[in-house]
Amino acid sequence: MTKNRESWQVRAIRAAQDVIASQPSEEEQKAALAAIDSLIRSLQQIRTALSSLTSTEELRSVERATQVLEAFYQSARRKPTLAAALGISAQIKKKSPRGHSLDPEAFFSELESLSTDEIQARLLDPQRYSRSALESLSRYLRIRTARGITRDDMVDRIVKLGFANRRGYKALGGSDPRSG
Repeated sequence: MTKNRESWQVRAIRAAQDVIASQPSEEEQKAALAAIDSLIRSLQQIRTALSSLTSTEELRSVERATQVLEAFYQSARRKPTLAAALGISAQIKKKSPRGHSLDPEAFFSELESLSTDEIQARLLDPQRYSRSALESLSRYLRIRTARGITRDDMVDRIVKLGFANRRGYKALGGSDPRSG
């Protein structure tokens, strides 16, 4: 059996014909070149945008300047005359109310040994406990209060939920709800 072998010349001609047939048309070449040119333009725009960004050194310089300005602003707020000259509000030093520490845990411990009537009487005294102290104690006891709640209502919730109910749970042999 003899194989029909083509000569190398015939194979070379067929290979050349295949290469010619696989070449893109002029329209396809133009479209591909236009797409490459468009991509190059887009990349150049990105490069230009990136090169125009502020350098790390410049950013650090701006950050240092803002820190200096912030320190100056805070300093000026502590000096009423300078604050007035610059047109900014001066920081008003608030005196903390007498009779309690700002630590809500210590505040709670201080009141825990008192009767509920004594707790209520103390908490209702604005000279003894500020509203912010009451809010701090309320948060510590995980008692939610409405935004516009009156001082009396807040004290009532603290006394009932924070002290009276807890004492009731303990008396019944339950666990302290604040711990869980």
